[in-house]
Amino acid sequence: MPISVSVIIPTLNRCVLLEKAMSSVATLEHDAEDQIEVLIVDNGCTDQTSEVVASAQRGYPFLLRHLLETKQGLNHARNRAVAEAQGEWLIYLDDDMEVSRGWLRGLKHAIEGFAVDAATGPVDPRFEGGRPEFLSKAVLDSVCSTYSHKGDRLHLIAHHEAHQLPGCNFAVKKELARSVGGFHPGLDRSGSGMLAGGDFDLGMRIVAAGARVAYAPECRITHWISRAKISQAGLRKRWYGLGRTQRVLERLHQLEGRSPLRCAIELARAVCAWLLVTVKGDRDGRDQAAYRFWRQLGYLRPPEVVKMRTKSVNGEGTTNGK
Repeated sequence: MPISVSVIIPTLNRCVLLEKAMSSVATLEHDAEDQIEVLIVDNGCTDQTSEVVASAQRGYPFLLRHLLETKQGLNHARNRAVAEAQGEWLIYLDDDMEVSRGWLRGLKHAIEGFAVDAATGPVDPRFEGGRPEFLSKAVLDSVCSTYSHKGDRLHLIAHHEAHQLPGCNFAVKKELARSVGGFHPGLDRSGSGMLAGGDFDLGMRIVAAGARVAYAPECRITHWISRAKISQAGLRKRWYGLGRTQRVLERLHQLEGRSPLRCAIELARAVCAWLLVTVKGDRDGRDQAAYRFWRQLGYLRPPEVVKMRTKSVNGEGTTNGK
């Protein structure tokens, strides 16, 4: 089955990792009839990204396009691709991943088997310098997209979890992404901020629009985990950002949140649990308690004013209501 796809890699000042990502995409198995383009969306890089992309364009097996998005923020870069892409399908990857050669085959199997509107697959971690021995399950679950692993068989994802699209590894029909307004520019990374959820927010809106989402184990990537991400400072910042994200998404999608009293009780419990397991020397329990504490602290921060996405305008989308 021929397929028309746009592989999208947003990037910001990580040209060394980007070069490896582009090299892995170049090895994708495909049929001669497939129409494939690769969009590198430069979100204001000041390193050698331009030179790296220009060098890769010579002899690259697919059409390789370099787009500049001057509005700072990951979702602005993602939306630029929604507007510019020529393919029927948008495949979103990150600049710090390496993609499985059989990724397109997995997508085709999902389309042929279930007539899906979106697809995703497992994300495997690749630690800078190898996996540290000190990592606990709590840390691993928070940085390694463990939710992306849904078994070894191709299947439709149940409605209640079909919105779980890892931003570094999923495909969606272009027209569907456009019709729901693209990615919310108020979510996900911008500068040094750690607000997230742009992928889940898009997933929630496409599922609400009736999308069928498949899990394809062949749609696999390996995602780079830096030492900084799993440092104590990196984890505190990440967990705090996850709490902020949860509250923003609850407000955005009008989901039931927690009362201030419940928040205060859970925060106090997290502090007590941390003290207890630290005395006991329970590393995993300590990390779980620290995770709950920082996430709860982030949740307590008053949410930003965000507005729901509606119909798209030139791929960038509009907003309506709080």
